Amino acid sequence: MFSVETILKKFEYPRGMYYLEITGEVADEFFREGKEKNVRVVVRYPNGETVQRALTRFATGAGYVLVSKNHLKALGSEIGGEVTIGIERDRSEFGMKMPEVLSELLRQHPAADRTFKRLTDGVKRSMIYRVSSAKTTAMQIKRTAIILENLKAGKTKVPELISSEKESVATPVRKKRKPNGAMHR
Repeated sequence: MFSVETILKKFEYPRGMYYLEITGEVADEFFREGKEKNVRVVVRYPNGETVQRALTRFATGAGYVLVSKNHLKALGSEIGGEVTIGIERDRSEFGMKMPEVLSELLRQHPAADRTFKRLTDGVKRSMIYRVSSAKTTAMQIKRTAIILENLKAGKTKVPELISSEKESVATPVRKKRKPNGAMHR
């Protein structure tokens, strides 16, 4: 694991996201032949917490790792402050931990598992995150069941994989008001 001195920064666009800039010299250690746009890494924050992230390359050759608002406290720094982190290549299969519920139910449903294996790595991570972000096991099971049904139906795009038929029912159209406040018929 590399020990890296970096500075916490904030993008103005998009949406003011926080990031840690990684020097080009360190970033070069993670990118093969300069062709990859991003590489999955494990970052160790100063408090010892580890997170799995993408190391993305700037056009300048330097790289950056996004930091969520939830993890700002773990960095122990303000914007512009220096931070020492550890960083290494993520060697896990998906770039994040597979929830047991999703793993077990995919094993039990070979058709869904075959479709899951054909998804891009990013879509797989989106499905894993969708399930693992549920706060209860019951909600993990519910989300996994929806994903499995959609995988069995051959769906491969994130929005269609995470929505159920019940959720996709159109919401009733509200009546518009005329400028004088009366309702259109």
